[in-house]
Amino acid sequence: MKRTDIPFLRNVEYVASFPSVNDCPADDLPVVAVTGRSNSGKSSLISALCDTRNLARTSQNPGKTRSLNYFHVPPQQERGEFYLVDLPGFGFAKLSQKERQHLRKMVDDFLIRINWNVLILVLDARREFGSEEEGIIGFCARSGQRLILARSKWDMLNQSQRAKHTKAWEKSGLAEITIPISSTKAVGLEEVLRRIRNSI
Repeated sequence: MKRTDIPFLRNVEYVASFPSVNDCPADDLPVVAVTGRSNSGKSSLISALCDTRNLARTSQNPGKTRSLNYFHVPPQQERGEFYLVDLPGFGFAKLSQKERQHLRKMVDDFLIRINWNVLILVLDARREFGSEEEGIIGFCARSGQRLILARSKWDMLNQSQRAKHTKAWEKSGLAEITIPISSTKAVGLEEVLRRIRNSI
């Protein structure tokens, strides 16, 4: 698909950054959340879905997202409005143990207490699952919540590496929820957007 044919999210506006789920909006708008390991390409994916540079600020210093960052996505064509939420990244070694625990609790509280529609878990395609990713995948499987596993930086793999990873996803039973993506090359964005539309 040509980039001009991708139904990007348009006119997205930043709402606010909340330090706790207790402060998050309590209205009935659908919620699409994005999480992932620090420097996984999470913020780049959010900006790419909106065809906007730096909507969710990317940084050479991972771990910059320390709050629940809400964006409002207005109605578009046959899709209604919803919130797009950038969750804090996890697994960043340079944070203190106390800070890592605080951010982990913030994400856990969000997943448990907020009535979200779909979660996009971003993982660098060159890396294996960590305990955090396994925990989130297991939580969604047990609770029946919708999950999109976005394997980022797909364009950095050669053909044999892609084939190897694809085979591994099929063997693990995760192929159905996995989408290989490249935010810079717009690979997989249309499929992510299609699944978002189907979830709200």
